[in-house]
Amino acid sequence: MIETRDDHPHDVGHEPTWSESTYFNFHDPKSGLAGFSRIGQRPNEGTADATLFLFLPGGGAVAVLEREPRKDVSLAPVGGINHERRVVLERWRLRCSAKGLGVAHAVDMAMQGSSAGSVVAVHTDLGFVACMPPFGTSGRRQRTAEASASAAAVAAGHFEQACRVRGTVRIGDQRIDVDGLGLRDRSWGPRDWSAPWGWRWFSMPFSEDFAIGVHTVLFPGHEVQAGWVWRDGRTIKMKGFTLNTTFDGKLHRSLTIEATDVEGSVYKIAGEVGPIIPLQIGSTRVHEGLTRFTLDDGREATGLAEYLDNT
Repeated sequence: MIETRDDHPHDVGHEPTWSESTYFNFHDPKSGLAGFSRIGQRPNEGTADATLFLFLPGGGAVAVLEREPRKDVSLAPVGGINHERRVVLERWRLRCSAKGLGVAHAVDMAMQGSSAGSVVAVHTDLGFVACMPPFGTSGRRQRTAEASASAAAVAAGHFEQACRVRGTVRIGDQRIDVDGLGLRDRSWGPRDWSAPWGWRWFSMPFSEDFAIGVHTVLFPGHEVQAGWVWRDGRTIKMKGFTLNTTFDGKLHRSLTIEATDVEGSVYKIAGEVGPIIPLQIGSTRVHEGLTRFTLDDGREATGLAEYLDNT
């Protein structure tokens, strides 16, 4: 069960890869601007990393990458990026004032930058307001063997919330007003990017009163799935889901999901993947795809389809 204390820094574990992270994503339907940002504190390694990636209308992208030496897990800014908690489990503010790398095509983006890019000033001030209570696990209760294996490598605790997002983004001299939907999550515990074979993670905010999130983590010999649906003023756990993906080389280009919640409702979703930002974390490949999800009743959402692979 997620409690108010879980929106604060947690006691640091002994594992070398122990991490505390906060994450936000958003999409503005009017302008087409979308983005995501993550701050990861790795106190036992003595570092803190912050990233902000923007999908620009027209297919371009901007990346801001920050890193500082740090031994604590406070939510102080990392470089020019700040994730500020305003009201516990309800409101947050994402601000950035930094230099970023802009590229004409999102797929040209890599974690270490691109010779095809240009330096641009990036300023964001975005307010996130939760549409739903947090869904996830604190890691304080006993788990199944499979879930424990996943937690030992990926995160002991994790929760997610669909959000309303409003504010402004300025890239160089261009100002874009944002009024859309998104998702935030928080994770803590060991984070060994190379431990699983891979994972697939999807955020699908259809409206303020209807959103879906599912993910699967792949290990040798087993798979760990989790997910939720926010509907009718309630958060309902997913029982499981199937996934079929069409690839173009290593890039995911389209997908279908059929998810079933614990009450028996079925959600058939088709996803068309637009621009993809490819990231590299050591030997781990992460592809972030801005995706239009369409439910079988015609409702649409724009969110992220994240594919991580170590194979």
